[in-house]
Amino acid sequence: MTDQTSNEKAENCNGSGDTFQQTNNDDTLETLMAAYGNEVANLSNTMDEVDAALQELESQSDALYDEAQQILEEVRRDKESADTMDTSSPLADTKNS
Repeated sequence: MTDQTSNEKAENCNGSGDTFQQTNNDDTLETLMAAYGNEVANLSNTMDEVDAALQELESQSDALYDEAQQILEEVRRDKESADTMDTSSPLADTKNS
């Protein structure tokens, strides 16, 4: 009879232990899920920041491209003016001297 009582006590202890372990697992799972949710939110915020930075870079790139196009056009006009300049003018003679 002692063996039966010992076994019952052991089962009761194991049962309690299982309940404690399950509660501990549930708490751990909740903690992990909360941490996961926080990480997802952090990644989402980071992605938003990266997207905003990329948009800013694209805007700056467009502005630099437009400025380069304007400079190129000015250089073309200056070259055309230089090509059509009258080389028989007195100014042309003094430049060559």
